[in-house]
Amino acid sequence: MSWPVLLTIAAGAYAFKAGGALLGGRFADAALSTLSDTELTELERLMEIPDQVVLGWVTGESAAPAEYDTALFRRLREFHHGNKSGG
Repeated sequence: MSWPVLLTIAAGAYAFKAGGALLGGRFADAALSTLSDTELTELERLMEIPDQVVLGWVTGESAAPAEYDTALFRRLREFHHGNKSGG
């Protein structure tokens, strides 16, 4: 299986585990096919962070650490604030 296919499966499992989580649900469906290898790695790293922490970053409750405040993270934040294209 290819990297994007495996990450799609992982994102789906993540969404199921976290109850429709930020990263594994609609954002992954909308964005996975457009992500570069670097962005796929970033998405995988974000999936390792507890969902409530990422939610705080997305909502602005807390600032994302510099190592996670990437173009991909900003796409995720925009996606959840109304831009549902993922790209």
